[in-house]
Amino acid sequence: MTNQETLTLSLSEALLLLALHDEKGSIVFRASTAIDYAVAGAGILELILDGQVELADKKVRIVEAATANSPLKTAILEQLAKSRKVRKLDYWVMNLPHKIKHIKSLITDQLTDKGILREDEKKVLWIFSIKRYPTVDGSPESQLRRRIHDIVLGNDAAEDWEAALLGLVKACDLINDLFEREDRRVAKKRIKDLQSHTQIGKAVENAVGAATAAVIAATTAAVAASAAASG
Repeated sequence: MTNQETLTLSLSEALLLLALHDEKGSIVFRASTAIDYAVAGAGILELILDGQVELADKKVRIVEAATANSPLKTAILEQLAKSRKVRKLDYWVMNLPHKIKHIKSLITDQLTDKGILREDEKKVLWIFSIKRYPTVDGSPESQLRRRIHDIVLGNDAAEDWEAALLGLVKACDLINDLFEREDRRVAKKRIKDLQSHTQIGKAVENAVGAATAAVIAATTAAVAASAAASG
């Protein structure tokens, strides 16, 4: 298994599967702040890899006659088209989660339709509804995790989307969830090396680096704002 077709997962779907607790169906704690920004970054990277948008001078530009084949990418293209000016990638990573309502649900709905997740809804204090998405078919994520281990620990060549996924995994602080303690140092170095390796195109390398940095910056800002509000 060496390509995305084998896994039948998009970049954003793969990221969300890795960030979800299989039994609880909620985002693992360490990724909970970053995940919305990472999903936004993943959607933009999907559009870049598809040739629907381009990154030039750190700004995201729609390619003429761009179309999308998923709800997330369609929603992102709509926001890009509505903007009065061309904006930088970090602006979009930080703001798309606020502009696109329930951005994660666009992905969980897809994974539910594919039979990978199940949607559970329950009431909290008999007032608020909370949705959880436990795994019902673990084989796609198991294949994905094996592929990640082959790339990171086995030094298999990474495809563009896989290099992008690993950059977002790092930004979401998911390395500890994917690797045993004794492998984490090697994994971090390998993922860092992948972001600047010549095996991925320069444009993709720049986009992945920019998206990863934007996710980290947005997460840091969100944590700081939360701390200020609680203090």
